Amino acid sequence: MKIPLLLVTCLFLAGCCREEPKVTNQALLSELQTIKSELAKAPPAPTKLRWATADHYKIFSALTQASRDHLARTAQTDQLSPAIEAQIREYESLRMQLVVAQANASTRSIPVRPIRISTGSTGLPERESNPDPELQALSKRVEEAKAPIKELIEKRDRLAQEFREKHSVERLTEEYAKGRYDLIVGTREKPMYQAGTEVTDITEAVIALLKEKTK
Repeated sequence: MKIPLLLVTCLFLAGCCREEPKVTNQALLSELQTIKSELAKAPPAPTKLRWATADHYKIFSALTQASRDHLARTAQTDQLSPAIEAQIREYESLRMQLVVAQANASTRSIPVRPIRISTGSTGLPERESNPDPELQALSKRVEEAKAPIKELIEKRDRLAQEFREKHSVERLTEEYAKGRYDLIVGTREKPMYQAGTEVTDITEAVIALLKEKTK
């Protein structure tokens, strides 16, 4: 028996209708996979920068005092005679005078000779080099005071240097900030501009860490 042409046509169209969702779903899945791949290639969203401030000068001052306390404790084990202790105090007093005198001398105006243009000259003014007699005399006194206790002074200077390197401002700040902050800004003054939000200052926390490590 022959199947009517109209019935065949209907069956053919019904089959096409059933195939359309399959084709459409495959295209949609392919598009979604493309979008997923593009998102995977995209850079991650930026995270919020964790930052704080710290007063470098204040931490350094605390470090200097801690170094002095450390040397004082070390000196107690040396069992020095009163005469040697007096020599050390005299030397330290003279050395401090020399440091102050050198700082004052560096701030004075340096006389400048007139410019003499000659072959090979840069044309820059020549600065006179006139050593300060008082500064030279004070420097000589420091050397003379150091001579009899030179070995002891150099030992203490070495211990102080080792202490400052072990507990430097940078190392202490890094140890405290690691895992807490991404950036530490050194400052002694308030920011010139600040947009509302409070900024944490870790100066006292770093000093507390120093005290804990050196007690």
